[in-house]
Amino acid sequence: MTTTTQKPHPTAAPPQGPLSPLHTWLLRAAARGETIDAIARRTGLSHRSITRHFSRIYRTLGARNRAHAVALAYRHGHLDPADHEPNTPPPRPDRTSRATRTRGLPTRTTR
Repeated sequence: MTTTTQKPHPTAAPPQGPLSPLHTWLLRAAARGETIDAIARRTGLSHRSITRHFSRIYRTLGARNRAHAVALAYRHGHLDPADHEPNTPPPRPDRTSRATRTRGLPTRTTR
């Protein structure tokens, strides 16, 4: 008779870095059950942009999906169970152009 050993479920890795205020706000909205479309309407960002922000959140927290990201955010202290104000406006994302953000940085020269 062959015995198999069960592998324990992997535990989530600790966060790889701090979350931005926008990412924390997005996690709060997800914790309230808002859809990506509803979040996009509230923030004025596109559906694609919100999806990309959630991808960054998943990568930072080591999450598989939005529900897992919310659970990990509570576990690691990014969200407080008592902190769910639905009428809080989202933080403004950085809307400066790439040229403005990179002004003053050394440029690449071609040969």
